[in-house]
Amino acid sequence: MRYGDWKAVHIDKSKSWAAWKQESGYKGQEMFVNSASSTGQGGSGNGIIGARKQRGGDKIEWPKFNPEKVISKEQYSSLREYAKQNGIALSGFRKFDGDIGAIQEAIKTLAALREKFPAVADERHRLTLILSNSMDPNDFAMTKGRHICLNADAYRDLGRLQDEYQKLVEEGWFVKGTDWRAIV
Repeated sequence: MRYGDWKAVHIDKSKSWAAWKQESGYKGQEMFVNSASSTGQGGSGNGIIGARKQRGGDKIEWPKFNPEKVISKEQYSSLREYAKQNGIALSGFRKFDGDIGAIQEAIKTLAALREKFPAVADERHRLTLILSNSMDPNDFAMTKGRHICLNADAYRDLGRLQDEYQKLVEEGWFVKGTDWRAIV
């Protein structure tokens, strides 16, 4: 389904932005995806999914890198094979010291999206899951085209990631009824 077809089916044109804001309880926080680029009207093509909160500079304090918890070569090979079987490429995971289950869930989510929207990626143009060690601590992930960059700090402890995501849901930064899996 192309975007125009999807929009015709799923966008309720009878509601104005003001009516939607009032009805939904929208609190006026910034949106994280560059809307100009997502509509094809310019922009850099980058979208950021994160917690760019304007709380006077508060930063989420994630667990720090622990070389003793780096995944083994066997675990890395297994993770890479799992991703390959699901049509997802991996980058930056050789020294991952976090929750492998969370990464497998992210791969599973991306594979489901790939199946549902086949125009997004194919064998020649794969979705790539990238582990980044240089993201702002308040960002969970970032996308650019077919590349999804995960914040390595955030994915070290799934429990902590879930807690931080839930706090942001309660503050209105993310849609109620979603969980950390909605990040990818």
